[in-house]
Amino acid sequence: MIISKISNKTKNKINLFLLKLLRVLLFALILFVIIIPIIKVFLDTINASDYSDHYVFIPTKVTFNLYKRILRDYFQKNYLTHSLIIATLSSLIQVCVCSMAGFAFAKLKFKGSNFLFWCIIFTLFMTFESLERTYNNLFVYYPLFGIKFFGNKNAIFYLYMIGAGIKAPVFIYLFRNSFRNMDEEVLDQARIDGCSVPKTFLKVALPLAKDSIFSCFFITFIWEYNDYTYPMFFSYASSGFSTVTLEVAIGRFGAGTNAVALSMVVPILIIYLILVKTLFNSIAKDHM
Repeated sequence: MIISKISNKTKNKINLFLLKLLRVLLFALILFVIIIPIIKVFLDTINASDYSDHYVFIPTKVTFNLYKRILRDYFQKNYLTHSLIIATLSSLIQVCVCSMAGFAFAKLKFKGSNFLFWCIIFTLFMTFESLERTYNNLFVYYPLFGIKFFGNKNAIFYLYMIGAGIKAPVFIYLFRNSFRNMDEEVLDQARIDGCSVPKTFLKVALPLAKDSIFSCFFITFIWEYNDYTYPMFFSYASSGFSTVTLEVAIGRFGAGTNAVALSMVVPILIIYLILVKTLFNSIAKDHM
């Protein structure tokens, strides 16, 4: 008995030690692969000394001229403003479209609804690059309601309105699960009180799906802010409504690439750090 107890205590101590060792190794790996390179890139962008003058940690001469030039372009040419406008409006439209689609698939069953749902999920495997030529022919020769897409600053919003936004099937699936897990008695009570289907959706179902709404809005905002494929495809640069990521992709910034990349990430990183806890709590509640 005593030997078995000692052996169990020893095993627990060994397991605890191995767990702590693994944690230290993971932290060291993250530090070496992610954090240190980011710090080194930032130091290189503020280094004003000769490149032959190797520095250990802090450059001997420091300048922020690159970042001043980037900020001037951000605000004088409205690149940052355009990025935030596109990301915000796209996220709002994505929430509206995906929540309605998710509610329909969850609560308004009709013949062929499951087949249509899995067809939508299948589009996740189709990248934009694989559909680019098809989109180009479709929008040129068969424009939707006669709308001009290329060179039109509203083109991205039109795509989101018809459910073709970035990873829209993911959020349709998310809302569908949220509405399926919703208490049916609450929705039945709303119908008894005289609410039509649209009123039941807007006044009862949608407020109860606030966690899915936040997840959809926040993730879409980040994806659309960092996206350059849609703005490049619809020739936003020629329309005078260019974005930060598009300018980086086509190389029109006068500053260095590393400085532009770091400054581009800062706004979205600030938003992420503020809302990350709420985001993870929302995702966790959606899957409970």
